[in-house]
This record gives sequence, structure tokens and C-alpha cells, in this order.
Amino acid sequence: MNTQTRTLFLLALLMCLLIAWGGQMLLERRDESEAKASQMAVRSSRVTALAREVERLPRSSVRMPQSKTLFALVNHEVKRLGLSRHLEAVRPGQSEKQGRTESLLEFRLSGMYLRGVLDWVRAVEGMPGVRVLRMHLTRSGKALLDLDMAIARTEAAK
Repeated sequence: MNTQTRTLFLLALLMCLLIAWGGQMLLERRDESEAKASQMAVRSSRVTALAREVERLPRSSVRMPQSKTLFALVNHEVKRLGLSRHLEAVRPGQSEKQGRTESLLEFRLSGMYLRGVLDWVRAVEGMPGVRVLRMHLTRSGKALLDLDMAIARTEAAK
């Protein structure tokens, strides 16, 4: 074999090795992607199962009289659910609209697991006359969530 043929042979061999190496890298990445996709499918099915479980659960069985303030309702539910250590900030407010008083309450619950957030949302939905104005979830840790929420309750003017 002359030098030119040997050089072409080595280049062809090098190209075959590079193509094989690139193909191997693509196969490894595909396997990683498939593993991540299967993990996501498992997580998605868990969330779906949890959502179905939440739909089956009854609303908060604790019913309080309408005369309690919005702050008292929230305080009672926070204590009942054992979320006092998660309550970071509370900002009460009030507004007058067409002869009616609207009690407003903004608060932040931090470092909660998804189940605690769902229990809290279910409790808020069970409060008499309370409506959610705003709700924002933020991931704060590997499995923790922060919940910023604003709720309101309209009461007849006195």
C-alpha cells in the first residue's frame, strides 16, 4: 500500500469511528430521555390520582357562623390543619361597595407539601361566603411549595 492509500484508509477508519461514537452518544441520550419520560409519566399519574382523591373527599366539615370575621375563619382553619408554622404573612383589608362591606385577606403559606396545599384550598372552599381572588403557587424546595393567596367575603352593611 502506498502512502496515499494508507492515508485514505486511516481517514475512512477515523470517520467510521467518529460516526459510531456519535451514534452511541445519540443512543445514550435517547435512553436518558426515555427514562425521564417514564419518570414524568409516573409523576403525572400520581398527580392525577391525587386530584381524583381530592374530588372524592368531602368539603370541610367544620362550618362556622357567618358572623365570624374573615381573619378568624382563616386563623381557625390554619390551627385546625396544623399549618401555623407555615403562615408567614397576613394582610387584612376592607372595602365598601354598594352598601356592603367586603373583607379582604392576603396571606402567604410557605414550605408546604402538595397535600397540605390541597387540604388548605379545600378548607378555604368550605368557608361560608368566601371566594378566592388570587392564588399563586411557587416551588420553594425539592418537594415544597409556597402559596400566596387573596380571599374575600362580602357582608351586609350594618
